[in-house]
Amino acid sequence: MHVYRIENKQGNGPFIGGGKGHECDMSSMPGPFSDMGLCWNPGDGGNFAFTSIESFLQYVTERDAKALEEEGYHINVYCVDNAVKARSEIQTVFDKDKARRMRKWRMMDFYQAHKQAA
Repeated sequence: MHVYRIENKQGNGPFIGGGKGHECDMSSMPGPFSDMGLCWNPGDGGNFAFTSIESFLQYVTERDAKALEEEGYHINVYCVDNAVKARSEIQTVFDKDKARRMRKWRMMDFYQAHKQAA
């Protein structure tokens, strides 16, 4: 199974601390507790990623993708077959140490390639 994680060169995602530090409005995306309920314990740690290309496109606009790219973010595609901690239709929590990175995309390349195919 593949997931789609927005991260910078340090491997950090942009939505830590309620999405501060970037210009994207992710307020319509459910947080981990409202989306996954009791299926994930914050004490278990983990990294968040979109479960599918469709969920990425549902919550990330072209404007968002451009702003994130300008801030140094890209998309890493991970194979998480043995790394999933919790999963919903929208997002997956996984252990990056147990996952395998399959591909790195520029944000706009990923957005445009998959938006056209949708």
